[in-house]
Amino acid sequence: MIAGQKASLTKSQIESMWAAFDLKIAAPLRRHQIPLGLTIGNHDGSGAIKDQTLIFQAERNLAQAYWQHQHQFLNFVDRANFPFYYSFQQNKIFFLVWDASTSQISPQQLEWIEQTLQTPAAQQATARIVLGHLPLYPVAKTKNKPGEYLEQGNKLRSLLTENHVLMYISGHHHAYYPGKVDNLEMLHAGALGQGARELINSQLSPRQTITIIDLDLAKSTFIYTTYDATTWQKIALEELPASIPTKNVTIWRHDLKIPDGKSIDTPKNSNNF
Repeated sequence: MIAGQKASLTKSQIESMWAAFDLKIAAPLRRHQIPLGLTIGNHDGSGAIKDQTLIFQAERNLAQAYWQHQHQFLNFVDRANFPFYYSFQQNKIFFLVWDASTSQISPQQLEWIEQTLQTPAAQQATARIVLGHLPLYPVAKTKNKPGEYLEQGNKLRSLLTENHVLMYISGHHHAYYPGKVDNLEMLHAGALGQGARELINSQLSPRQTITIIDLDLAKSTFIYTTYDATTWQKIALEELPASIPTKNVTIWRHDLKIPDGKSIDTPKNSNNF
């Protein structure tokens, strides 16, 4: 609903979009006191840098101004850099949100991520979940190029794995794919609005989706339930490709057992085990 990342937009135009978002999305959630965790994306507060300068600083200022005056009903652990990167706890789950509105994670933010994941609050939580806009690796055909996924995907994945993070939830590619690499679950959220895209290694038509995650903390297990947001029919995992090959890794569908030796090297035919 915030269609920014455009130099021609005026301040009043961007503020009008935030007002519409508040009316349609945020206000109803506030009325029911439903907690809302968010991660900034490239269209509402891009962190893109050129010549060591933030290109969309004005948009980021407006995004920050909007969120600083909203009540998310969250139990913040660290909100010093909210809404760009911060942490909170909810129902014994530790959530870390990083600023993946661009493909580059700054050294300052990377240091914060490493320190935060080592804190007692993070380590003692029943589960740890990380949210960011760009994925670690590409999953959509038209986004399979540098700048459309995080530059340090392997390093960031290792960091999350070492700190026993359960899953990384991302968007940006607008293509639903519940995947995993080694022990890290990666939920690539589909688009609920415009711009649904086709998955790599798939002939499925693009579709709008919404995903619900049911967590069983006692058993450390979870279930994804995903719906086609147009028909409200459940999407069966078997409809999705068994794997998505990328330059550095193969992403396997989360319900499948990863074949021995296949977590890093991309198989010649990723549809076959």
